[in-house]
Amino acid sequence: MANPYTLPDLMLTRLSTLEWPVVHVADLNRALEETQLSPALLVIPYGVRVADDGDDAAMRETVLITALVRSVNQRAGTQARQQAGELLTAASLLLRGWQPTTGYTPLELESPPQPQFVNGVALYPLQFSSNYSME
Repeated sequence: MANPYTLPDLMLTRLSTLEWPVVHVADLNRALEETQLSPALLVIPYGVRVADDGDDAAMRETVLITALVRSVNQRAGTQARQQAGELLTAASLLLRGWQPTTGYTPLELESPPQPQFVNGVALYPLQFSSNYSME
């Protein structure tokens, strides 16, 4: 059975097969401070809502997979965007259409929020969602 806010952990486990560090949003401050954690993938729970199918127990959970890269020695950020693109492509290949467990629908790629830039670190997101029932 699927439960609210367990999808990020399932996705984190799947992404841990990649060659880059994968961290939960709870580790964001550490990832921003420690240069060895860049580039990395950051898993961020982004919300749970009632799905639009008329069933109060049908839920839609959204998770952001964010490439965390530093804009080192690149005034225009070209290297950071290239690194982010490589990480996000690898993550997308693992996650698009993947069904975490039988309780979830296969992951769908959605339009993500805009990238964020914090103290020389760029955060480039992709957004994935899955539906499940709480019955």
